[in-house]
Amino acid sequence: MATQVAVDDSSNALVIASGRIAIKYDEHVQGELTMFREFFGREALYDPDGYAGRMESWARRLPKIKTLTPVAPEPAWSVLAFIHLGPRVPLPGVPYRPSYTHGHLPFHGVCGGSDKYYRYEQFATSKRIDRSTNCVIAKDTYGAPESERDFTPTGLSAVGRFALPLLLPACWRYELTPVSNTAIYYGASVPLYGQSGGAVEVMFPSPFKNNGPIPAPTVLPIL
Repeated sequence: MATQVAVDDSSNALVIASGRIAIKYDEHVQGELTMFREFFGREALYDPDGYAGRMESWARRLPKIKTLTPVAPEPAWSVLAFIHLGPRVPLPGVPYRPSYTHGHLPFHGVCGGSDKYYRYEQFATSKRIDRSTNCVIAKDTYGAPESERDFTPTGLSAVGRFALPLLLPACWRYELTPVSNTAIYYGASVPLYGQSGGAVEVMFPSPFKNNGPIPAPTVLPIL
């Protein structure tokens, strides 16, 4: 069994297992991994002859994918540091967020046009950043200043430091340079969603145009 990394026609990073199954790390991956465990589980130890048949049955029901492009070895290793099999159990729902949180982003200002900010996301396809138009298209988009980059080297460190609502590692890091006079809120990340927080955090209350092209996201290691 071999494992590689590739990108699809939308620049989404995919893990390729056994040269035939592309694993897209998005909101559907947990369900597919659960289905995989249900197909195999411990029964494979007692029924090795039926293993190949179950594999074929599971693989045939997967959707087809278009032509892929291999990823260069160096960025690929950030994905393949180890094999990620997903959650051990179904992930719990997001904890209730109080209507008022003491000290949450108490300051505001405007961007100078050359400041860099980073947004950490849990899925390869962003629902808030449109690289084709170089815009952040959703209001209340969170991120972090450039000073936080070296303190957040992995997807799971982003979850804890920025108190993200989802437990999945936020491995996709986007670099943003808002145009001059873009409104911004900022402060220390306070404890939320069962996470400690503690990082410096920003939030853009309105959609904005980026000052130049938005680069493809950097894929961080999970751990």
